[in-house]
Amino acid sequence: STIQDLITNLPTTRKEVEYVATISAKGDAEIGRIIGQAFEDVGHEGVITVDEGHSIHTTIDVVEGFQIKRGAEAQDRFFNTSDGTRFEAENALVLLYDGKLNSYTEILPPLNAIAQQSKKGMPPVVIVANDFTPEVIQFLLIQRAEIGLKVCAVKSPHTTNIRTQMLDDMGVMLGGYRFGNGNKALTETTYEMIGACAKVIVDKYTATFYDGDGSEDEILSRVDQLKAMRKQAESPYDAQLISDRIAALS
Repeated sequence: STIQDLITNLPTTRKEVEYVATISAKGDAEIGRIIGQAFEDVGHEGVITVDEGHSIHTTIDVVEGFQIKRGAEAQDRFFNTSDGTRFEAENALVLLYDGKLNSYTEILPPLNAIAQQSKKGMPPVVIVANDFTPEVIQFLLIQRAEIGLKVCAVKSPHTTNIRTQMLDDMGVMLGGYRFGNGNKALTETTYEMIGACAKVIVDKYTATFYDGDGSEDEILSRVDQLKAMRKQAESPYDAQLISDRIAALS
């Protein structure tokens, strides 16, 4: 019940948030004001992270879209921007695989399904998997270099037993299907099972997906499920993980 009390008794108005934040910041009203603004920007279910900056000013950086704390595998070899700092693509497809990709042959069925459906050439593809062997990474880099495939490999979010659940969250948001770990194999891939988003940006540390193809009703239903799970959380840590997932979806 302690966790539930923490959840239900959180400050809700901006004034309440500013008051609590100011007290937490040892009476610094400016910090309280900024945190109040941050909560107003991201909403009650949003997540706010405080990091040390590189200037004397305190600023707010709002991240829109669904973001995971995983960057591009092979670092800059998949990057395609002119300054070489990130991978960017519009109208991208996202393949979700809950397992390790050991051989390039495993991703041929999804790539073939995409190629057969795409009439205007291959669209950008982001492959999210728990791990990649050097053979798979090399194959993708060869496709990038030789046929111009706009592709990026990203490891799945988290490393614990909630990784599967987080991939399911992504599937709901992207309107796609999670392959592997009890679900269908990649050999059964159809074009309709692959998720999609209007834009994706991947750097060395994060991957952010904007405007996924998921149904709003299904996303809201998933959020309601997560809120119910949060009420039954066994520790503050578990409750925070679920809150982070809710924030990413909502």
